[in-house]
Amino acid sequence: MKRKYLITFIIFLLAAIILILVKNNPKMKSTISTVREEDGYYISDYGKVSIEEWGKIDLTKTRFEYVEDFLKEVDYYVKTISKYIDKEDWIEPYKEMHGDDFKFIINFKFGYGGSHVFGSYDSFEHLIPEVTLNLEHFEMDSAPIAHEITHLIAPLYSTLSLREGLASLVQDEIGKNPAVFNFGEPIIPLTKEYLTYNNFDMNEILDEKKIIKYNNAEIKGMESRRTFYILSYSFSKYLVDEYGIEKFMEIYDAEDSYSKWMEVYGKSLEELQNNWIDYVMEYEE
Repeated sequence: MKRKYLITFIIFLLAAIILILVKNNPKMKSTISTVREEDGYYISDYGKVSIEEWGKIDLTKTRFEYVEDFLKEVDYYVKTISKYIDKEDWIEPYKEMHGDDFKFIINFKFGYGGSHVFGSYDSFEHLIPEVTLNLEHFEMDSAPIAHEITHLIAPLYSTLSLREGLASLVQDEIGKNPAVFNFGEPIIPLTKEYLTYNNFDMNEILDEKKIIKYNNAEIKGMESRRTFYILSYSFSKYLVDEYGIEKFMEIYDAEDSYSKWMEVYGKSLEELQNNWIDYVMEYEE
């Protein structure tokens, strides 16, 4: 009987010690069921992060109490985004480049520049699942995690504008924090306000083939990058809401999207852009 009580006491003591350790170290995994430690990394089904690098992050203002919370969110994004954009065969380009045994695990790093995928706009040439997140944005719970994962799930794109428009749309539709440039504000009314306030000449912003210009939209002191992201997101959302994600992805993946607009939408790019601007300017909340 005494031995039974002793064993029970030891088990209780060990459980108490483990509980104290976890509470005093919020960067430890909450459980051992979905995240493993291997070669200096925490690893889940689709993501990994350096144990050393994770240990330096201030999680106080983030929604992540444990590293497992972050990696489980990564796994959720990979599965949910691939379904949302109707691209459940997304891993095939990676297998074509790296072989059928390729394991798609995103290596997350943290830095002080802009968040980006490996190779930035040339990622489709490398197809390496690596994302660098801005550390300050991450610690303030505003890192575009879903946005960057979208770039990896849909790395083959016809125009830069559609690429960033889709990723911004996904960040707002699926991400657990708002997209960077609209910060949670609904994009269509924001676009109306943006166009009205700045009195843009759309001919200076719209590109005949690339849809939204990236470097030539500096109007009334507004940064061309913000203009590019807001308008790219707005146009992409209009197309998805009006015609569906399937047609959008058909244009997105086209080798020459400019010749596909009439085939896919029954309208030219110019007509669609005019319809979008009319829709935005007539929008009433």
